[in-house]
Amino acid sequence: SLHDCEKLLLQSHGSQLKDTVAVETQDCIRRFHAAFRTSMSDDLHTNVVLAALTEPLKTMNDLLHTRK
Repeated sequence: SLHDCEKLLLQSHGSQLKDTVAVETQDCIRRFHAAFRTSMSDDLHTNVVLAALTEPLKTMNDLLHTRK
């Protein structure tokens, strides 16, 4: 899960994580987190969450291919 990824990254990089993650990636994470919380706050809006996953998944895929 995204939470597991975050925990692992924090263990690996500690407080340096924010210094090493691009601002655009941090913004992507913030936007997804906000969309997720909003769509799940009142009811289970799975379609909204799935739509919100598009950008973070694209970013993760791009990072996997550019940081090799």
